[in-house]
Amino acid sequence: IGLLPTGAARPFVFLDVEGDRLASGGPAWQAGQAVNAAVIRGLGERLRLAGLRIGAYSNPLDWSRIAGSPTDLGLQNWWFQHPSVDTRPVDSYCDAAGSFSGGAVVLRQYQTAGDAPVFDHNHPC
Repeated sequence: IGLLPTGAARPFVFLDVEGDRLASGGPAWQAGQAVNAAVIRGLGERLRLAGLRIGAYSNPLDWSRIAGSPTDLGLQNWWFQHPSVDTRPVDSYCDAAGSFSGGAVVLRQYQTAGDAPVFDHNHPC
């Protein structure tokens, strides 16, 4: 961070807070939501101290299953549409009610049925 040119924007990091990958052999979150929320909070604070801007990549379903309902983290949200659960129009994810962590929703991600192979569409709010 100290090597950034004068006037350069601070890098932005999104913490990936999404579904359980234990069944597929990938990384998994702990069973306790309080522990997971503490990890997210601690990591966010540490990265902020390092000069980074912090956000969370998730959706309300995964966020609540993993971290419970902490909305005091102030993390900006990159909301991905959970195809089997989220049925609202994709533009509605950008409103304040769409925040799962208490911060502004700044990006939204969705997939369309016609994409083959599956392709993630990302758009700013």
